[in-house]
Amino acid sequence: FAGSPGSSWCAVLMVPLPTLPAGKQIGPQTTLTVTLASIGASTTINGDLWGIANFRTALPGSTPDSTYSYYLANDTGPGNNSTVSDIKLVNNFLTPSLIGKPGVVVSTPTGTTNNLQNYVQSFYANNPTYDASVSQAYVWFRINPDSATTSTANRYVINAGDLGVSAAIRPTLNLDIVDIPTNTVTWNGDVSPVWDIATTANWKSNSVTGLTYQDGASVVFDDTLTGNPAVT
Repeated sequence: FAGSPGSSWCAVLMVPLPTLPAGKQIGPQTTLTVTLASIGASTTINGDLWGIANFRTALPGSTPDSTYSYYLANDTGPGNNSTVSDIKLVNNFLTPSLIGKPGVVVSTPTGTTNNLQNYVQSFYANNPTYDASVSQAYVWFRINPDSATTSTANRYVINAGDLGVSAAIRPTLNLDIVDIPTNTVTWNGDVSPVWDIATTANWKSNSVTGLTYQDGASVVFDDTLTGNPAVT
């Protein structure tokens, strides 16, 4: 993706999501990796990683559909989608520090603040009966410049696509699939102040965030929350 005389180009990646086995969830070691093919020697823009398109089950047609939030050339969003649905996952995913490093592999961060993990887990939390063999869903990512530029030399090029690109260097979503924690959850409140059953992922357990409350679970309220202290 890069600058261009009329607009800024963005990279959009579409990754099919598997069926999640019973008793499992997305863990904090989940990553997205890309391999850098080249970078403009005078690049000044950063590349931000966003989740877009709300896990569509249909691929776009040959004509770009603006509701898929293809385009963005700023640091805050939203994209060109009239309904705000894109979520920034990693700020400054690609930076000019990569100049002179073609072939380097760049990966999203892991751990307790893993936005990618929480984003993918939100799909499974909101679609508990999802079966990829019945209706395939996709997670959509956009890598875009964080500021507008008209220079095509201001660019990052990543290896992607099915034709002419080795599978070893294509963008890869590495899902960390882990056991659902014990029947005790701690209030995190990072989505909203709502406490409901099996719907809103406001809970965490054993450093795994993005959990929903299941009826009958024991709950803990402490000072480790990252969001709303009030509960409704």
